[in-house]
Amino acid sequence: MVTTAVARVVTFAPDVAIINLGINDCNPAVWTNKADFLPAYRALLNDLGALPSKPKIFVCRPTPPNHKRFDATRWVGLKELLPMLDQLAQEEHLQLVDTICKSPRCISPARTTSARLLPGADAVIP
Repeated sequence: MVTTAVARVVTFAPDVAIINLGINDCNPAVWTNKADFLPAYRALLNDLGALPSKPKIFVCRPTPPNHKRFDATRWVGLKELLPMLDQLAQEEHLQLVDTICKSPRCISPARTTSARLLPGADAVIP
């Protein structure tokens, strides 16, 4: 799976890759294709894992936007998406960044916080 964004990442040769995908995918208009989400996500993970720089990869649990367009129907998709990402991170042995939880109890070996992700980072490609 090569997109312009992925091509930029390949050229950049990152040491760290933080993936925060899914919030738009759980929109009811496209979430009917949810069976395609994890295979596409795994393909991205494979592309990143194959980079010569061998970046440390983190999977983020997306933060729901705080606006009225994110209505109850999107919460249904998000509630389905979060366990999928948890399982993906576990199966792929990747650290999970929980962008929703603010409790210190959410930090465990399988979870981390953004403050620990980028100490002394030189550059970030969004």
